Amino acid sequence: MKNIFLAVIATMLVACSAHAQSYTGAQSRERLARLGMSPELTTEIVAQITGTAIYPLTRGVTNTVGTLAALGSTQGNAAVITDRVTAVSAADATKGVVLPATPATGGVYEVINTAAAVLKIYPGTGDTINATAANTAVEVAASVVTYCRAISAAAWWCSEGTAP
Repeated sequence: MKNIFLAVIATMLVACSAHAQSYTGAQSRERLARLGMSPELTTEIVAQITGTAIYPLTRGVTNTVGTLAALGSTQGNAAVITDRVTAVSAADATKGVVLPATPATGGVYEVINTAAAVLKIYPGTGDTINATAANTAVEVAASVVTYCRAISAAAWWCSEGTAP
């Protein structure tokens, strides 16, 4: 948890500094190293700041805010999430979305239920969410944001916010 906190703070500091003073990637890397960041984390943070990130942990999932209409009534015919942040419409208590299959550990996906009905969020085939049986959906309330973190290559932990 400490590393995540430090990474967030360091990213904000370096991003502000880079924007205000037009720092290069090398200068930003140097500042992060002085904060005690690992070379791997430093490289990823600088890539995020400079817009050159390859996003190795997302395995094909983009880092844009996307929109998606919930579909189907099972894991097999639900809409597949392709963005790190996804605003989902058309939920009606039966339709759903599927998280990326074989997620990289630590990957976080934000699912925003914009509908006035329950949304089902399914794991990838064979995966689990919140230690339930494999392939079981979690149901999230209308108008809430749910954060899902991959805790292994086959398991997710999702936490639901509260409606505004």
